[in-house]
Amino acid sequence: MSSEDNNHNGLHLEKKLWYRFVKVIYFVFFFLFVLFVVMLASSERPYVNVDSNKSLITCNNGKIYSAGKNSIYLDSDGSLSDYNEENVRKLCEYDILNDYLDKYKRPENVNYKLNVGYYGSWEEVIKILVIGEIIVFLVFEIIKRVFLYIAVGKSMIPKVLSDD
Repeated sequence: MSSEDNNHNGLHLEKKLWYRFVKVIYFVFFFLFVLFVVMLASSERPYVNVDSNKSLITCNNGKIYSAGKNSIYLDSDGSLSDYNEENVRKLCEYDILNDYLDKYKRPENVNYKLNVGYYGSWEEVIKILVIGEIIVFLVFEIIKRVFLYIAVGKSMIPKVLSDD
Protein backbone atom coordinates (compact mmCIF):
# COMPACT_ATOMS: atom_id res chain seq x y z
CA MET A 1 0.00 0.00 0.00
CA SER A 2 1.51 3.31 -0.99
CA SER A 3 1.61 6.42 1.21
CA GLU A 4 -0.87 8.00 -1.18
CA ASP A 5 -3.34 5.17 -0.41
CA ASN A 6 -2.76 5.68 3.30
CA ASN A 7 -3.46 9.39 2.97
CA HIS A 8 -6.56 8.69 0.91
CA ASN A 9 -7.89 6.22 3.51
CA GLY A 10 -7.40 8.70 6.34
CA LEU A 11 -4.57 6.85 8.08
CA HIS A 12 -2.45 10.01 8.05
CA LEU A 13 -4.99 11.61 10.37
CA GLU A 14 -4.07 9.24 13.21
CA LYS A 15 -0.80 11.17 13.55
CA LYS A 16 -2.57 14.49 14.00
CA LEU A 17 -3.34 15.67 17.52
CA TRP A 18 -6.62 17.39 16.62
CA TYR A 19 -7.95 14.23 14.97
CA ARG A 20 -7.17 12.08 18.02
CA PHE A 21 -8.82 14.73 20.20
CA VAL A 22 -11.97 14.66 18.04
CA LYS A 23 -12.05 10.85 18.33
CA VAL A 24 -11.80 11.05 22.12
CA ILE A 25 -14.62 13.61 22.24
CA TYR A 26 -16.67 11.42 19.87
CA PHE A 27 -16.31 8.36 22.11
CA VAL A 28 -16.95 10.33 25.30
CA PHE A 29 -20.21 11.69 23.88
CA PHE A 30 -21.12 8.26 22.50
CA PHE A 31 -20.58 6.72 25.96
CA LEU A 32 -22.59 9.52 27.64
CA PHE A 33 -25.55 9.03 25.30
CA VAL A 34 -25.48 5.26 25.80
CA LEU A 35 -25.37 5.85 29.55
CA PHE A 36 -28.27 8.31 29.27
CA VAL A 37 -30.41 5.70 27.47
CA VAL A 38 -29.58 3.09 30.13
CA MET A 39 -30.53 5.52 32.91
CA LEU A 40 -33.74 6.48 31.10
CA ALA A 41 -34.66 2.81 30.71
CA SER A 42 -33.89 2.05 34.35
CA SER A 43 -36.32 4.76 35.41
CA GLU A 44 -39.12 2.71 33.82
CA ARG A 45 -38.41 -0.50 35.72
CA PRO A 46 -41.24 -1.64 37.98
CA TYR A 47 -41.04 -0.40 41.53
CA VAL A 48 -43.25 -0.74 44.53
CA ASN A 49 -45.52 2.23 44.15
CA VAL A 50 -49.18 1.56 43.56
CA ASP A 51 -50.68 2.84 40.33
CA SER A 52 -54.46 3.11 40.64
CA ASN A 53 -54.80 3.46 36.86
CA LYS A 54 -53.19 0.05 36.35
CA SER A 55 -55.12 -1.58 39.20
CA LEU A 56 -58.18 -3.66 38.38
CA ILE A 57 -61.25 -4.57 40.37
CA THR A 58 -62.61 -8.00 39.45
CA CYS A 59 -66.12 -8.47 40.78
CA ASN A 60 -67.48 -11.86 41.78
CA ASN A 61 -70.17 -11.42 39.10
CA GLY A 62 -67.45 -11.32 36.40
CA LYS A 63 -67.36 -7.58 35.73
CA ILE A 64 -63.96 -5.89 35.66
CA TYR A 65 -63.38 -2.22 36.42
CA SER A 66 -60.32 0.00 36.32
CA ALA A 67 -59.82 1.50 39.77
CA GLY A 68 -58.36 4.81 38.59
CA LYS A 69 -60.92 5.37 35.83
CA ASN A 70 -63.68 4.93 38.40
CA SER A 71 -62.09 7.38 40.87
CA ILE A 72 -61.15 4.62 43.27
CA TYR A 73 -57.69 5.25 44.62
CA LEU A 74 -55.56 2.79 46.49
CA ASP A 75 -53.42 3.58 49.50
CA SER A 76 -49.64 3.31 49.19
CA ASP A 77 -49.75 -0.26 50.50
CA GLY A 78 -52.31 -1.31 47.86
CA SER A 79 -55.29 -1.36 50.19
CA LEU A 80 -58.54 0.59 50.05
CA SER A 81 -59.74 3.21 52.49
CA ASP A 82 -63.10 2.52 54.17
CA TYR A 83 -64.76 5.01 51.82
CA ASN A 84 -63.31 3.38 48.68
CA GLU A 85 -64.01 -0.09 50.09
CA GLU A 86 -67.70 0.79 50.30
CA ASN A 87 -67.66 2.30 46.79
CA VAL A 88 -66.09 -0.86 45.35
CA ARG A 89 -68.62 -3.15 47.02
CA LYS A 90 -71.52 -1.04 45.71
CA LEU A 91 -69.91 -0.80 42.28
CA CYS A 92 -69.72 -4.59 42.03
CA GLU A 93 -73.18 -5.20 43.49
CA TYR A 94 -75.25 -2.38 41.96
CA ASP A 95 -73.01 -1.08 39.17
CA ILE A 96 -73.04 2.45 40.64
CA LEU A 97 -70.36 4.82 41.89
CA ASN A 98 -70.47 7.31 44.73
CA ASP A 99 -73.82 6.63 46.33
CA TYR A 100 -73.98 10.11 47.88
CA LEU A 101 -77.57 9.73 49.03
CA ASP A 102 -76.80 6.29 50.46
CA LYS A 103 -79.74 4.76 48.60
CA TYR A 104 -78.06 1.37 48.25
CA LYS A 105 -77.20 -0.95 51.11
CA ARG A 106 -73.53 -1.85 51.49
CA PRO A 107 -72.99 -5.56 50.74
CA GLU A 108 -71.85 -7.39 53.87
CA ASN A 109 -69.35 -9.73 52.20
CA VAL A 110 -66.40 -8.81 50.03
CA ASN A 111 -67.66 -9.23 46.46
CA TYR A 112 -64.51 -8.38 44.53
CA LYS A 113 -60.83 -9.13 44.10
CA LEU A 114 -58.34 -6.29 43.82
CA ASN A 115 -55.44 -6.69 41.39
CA VAL A 116 -52.92 -4.01 42.30
CA GLY A 117 -50.92 -2.46 39.46
CA TYR A 118 -47.52 -0.86 39.87
CA TYR A 119 -45.63 1.88 38.04
CA GLY A 120 -43.18 0.88 35.30
CA SER A 121 -42.70 -2.40 33.47
CA TRP A 122 -39.84 -4.54 32.23
CA GLU A 123 -41.37 -4.43 28.75
CA GLU A 124 -40.98 -0.64 28.75
CA VAL A 125 -37.36 -0.97 29.94
CA ILE A 126 -36.49 -3.33 27.10
CA LYS A 127 -38.24 -1.14 24.50
CA ILE A 128 -36.37 1.97 25.62
CA LEU A 129 -33.04 0.14 25.73
CA VAL A 130 -33.35 -1.43 22.29
CA ILE A 131 -34.83 1.56 20.46
CA GLY A 132 -32.68 4.08 22.31
CA GLU A 133 -29.40 2.26 21.70
CA ILE A 134 -30.22 1.74 18.00
CA ILE A 135 -30.95 5.46 17.63
CA VAL A 136 -27.74 6.43 19.45
CA PHE A 137 -25.70 4.05 17.29
CA LEU A 138 -27.25 5.30 14.04
CA VAL A 139 -26.87 8.99 14.91
CA PHE A 140 -23.23 8.57 15.91
CA GLU A 141 -22.51 6.45 12.83
CA ILE A 142 -23.93 9.21 10.63
CA ILE A 143 -21.88 11.84 12.49
CA LYS A 144 -18.73 9.74 11.99
CA ARG A 145 -19.36 9.21 8.28
CA VAL A 146 -20.12 12.89 7.66
CA PHE A 147 -16.97 13.88 9.53
CA LEU A 148 -14.81 11.43 7.57
CA TYR A 149 -16.36 12.63 4.32
CA ILE A 150 -15.61 16.27 5.20
CA ALA A 151 -12.14 15.69 6.69
CA VAL A 152 -10.78 13.01 4.36
CA GLY A 153 -13.15 12.79 1.44
CA LYS A 154 -13.93 9.17 2.33
CA SER A 155 -17.19 7.95 0.81
CA MET A 156 -20.08 8.01 3.27
CA ILE A 157 -21.45 4.77 1.83
CA PRO A 158 -19.03 1.85 2.06
CA LYS A 159 -18.31 -0.09 -1.12
CA VAL A 160 -19.67 -3.59 -0.86
CA LEU A 161 -17.96 -4.89 -3.96
CA SER A 162 -14.62 -3.52 -5.01
CA ASP A 163 -13.65 -2.96 -8.65
CA ASP A 164 -10.28 -4.68 -8.13
